[in-house]
Amino acid sequence: MFGINALIRTFDAIFRNRLAAFRICGFWFPFYVLVSNPWLLWEVTEGTAPYISRPMPQIVEDYYGWFFALGFVLLIVSFVGIAIVAVGWHRFVLRGETPKSVLIWPKGWPIKRYFWTVVLLVLLGIPLFFLLHFRDFTSPEIALAADDGFSSYWGTVKTFLVWLLPSIFLGLVLPAIALGVKSTFSFSLSLTKQHFFSLLLLVIVLALIFPLPSVLIGEFIGPVTHIGEGATGWLAFFLSMISSWVIILLEIGVLSEIYRSYRLPLAIGDQRSSLHLET
Repeated sequence: MFGINALIRTFDAIFRNRLAAFRICGFWFPFYVLVSNPWLLWEVTEGTAPYISRPMPQIVEDYYGWFFALGFVLLIVSFVGIAIVAVGWHRFVLRGETPKSVLIWPKGWPIKRYFWTVVLLVLLGIPLFFLLHFRDFTSPEIALAADDGFSSYWGTVKTFLVWLLPSIFLGLVLPAIALGVKSTFSFSLSLTKQHFFSLLLLVIVLALIFPLPSVLIGEFIGPVTHIGEGATGWLAFFLSMISSWVIILLEIGVLSEIYRSYRLPLAIGDQRSSLHLET
């Protein structure tokens, strides 16, 4: 099927092009891991998070507000880094552009536009988020009861649905931005609705797959939040970070493959036709 074929091609592209993946992600993945690790950045204290056993340095305690602000800025920078990785992966998959070295901050790429378009897609999913999580907001005891291991799985599936629905059906603008081609949400929707049920199935499959690594890690290795409590806590944390990054590449790659299937332009002036679809 149209959507599932795009997912299969994405898996193949990631595991067949490990060198390109390293050059595109080699800087921003470690940065993402560092920023995501509260134990290293002392973003929480022993009093507010008992699982953090390392004492907060005095200088951090004295200037906690500044360190908190620094952590927030670094978090935003990591999101910008994900946008850089996304643009790099789109350009590699669709035009074969492999960075000559590890990608850090390329000049001339539309990173700012890409980043804010992703933010807009997230905002478009907020009404759906409240709709799907209505029971959690009205009955907090339900949310607390489903907050551990496999019991948290379906709540995470709903969260991924909130992001994936606008991302898949409106997100063809993202590879277009990466390639410097003008596009709109309405044009993306006009194309993707031609394969509505196939792409809806793709959304459901991705939403079912994406939470599995974290749930399995939590069940069979240990809670990701127990960083610093021996090798098990660190192993759970790093496996979670790796799975998160693979999920990011999968979604970027799926959008690239759908874009390619519609034979959309790969550069300004490209006259490809969307009437002849790859299946």
